[in-house]
Amino acid sequence: MHDTLILRGLQIVLVIGIITMLFIYYHQIKKTGLKWHHGGLKAFIIGFITDFGDTIGIGSFATTTAAFKVTHFLDDDRNLPGTMNAVHAVPTMFEALFFLTAVKIDWRTFIVMTVASILGALIGPRLTANWDAQKIRGVLAWMLVLAAIVMLYNIFFLPVPGMGKNALVGWQLWLGFGFNFLLGIMMTLGLGNYTPELIFFSLMGMNP
Repeated sequence: MHDTLILRGLQIVLVIGIITMLFIYYHQIKKTGLKWHHGGLKAFIIGFITDFGDTIGIGSFATTTAAFKVTHFLDDDRNLPGTMNAVHAVPTMFEALFFLTAVKIDWRTFIVMTVASILGALIGPRLTANWDAQKIRGVLAWMLVLAAIVMLYNIFFLPVPGMGKNALVGWQLWLGFGFNFLLGIMMTLGLGNYTPELIFFSLMGMNP
């Protein structure tokens, strides 16, 4: 019963978040006079492919960064992190609605890790807002290299699914909090957290 109440509460929060974000999008698009057909089809194709990557553990930030660069989607690299955080918000909340009932969740681990990411994401823009475009390009380049490495690790070294525990306890939970706090900061620079978290959980002996 307790778990059911938590699940329903999270689902309500996610639905409210989706509705709120859609309202913000509509308001900003109307305010700026943005036309849907300006890059809309290109954006849809990129988003469909990269958000699908989320659902299989690849993540979407590194792949979106690469797609934006190849297609010259943005004129200024300084707009890249903010753009990705905005456009992936609603799809990620939809994904969460499905995954909350599709996988076994330890609520304490879930809440602690989520709060850590939020705190990191709140602090991240204050640390990186004044970075110049060249520095952003350098960071994104290294993050793409890191993403490639962790994807290869994901393919060749992760344990077989179905083994391991489903929760972090003791010092591992504190380590997870610190790890996700740093990932929250990194997300504001355009690095996703799906694959790094999958590797972290596997190293902690959890079921990937």
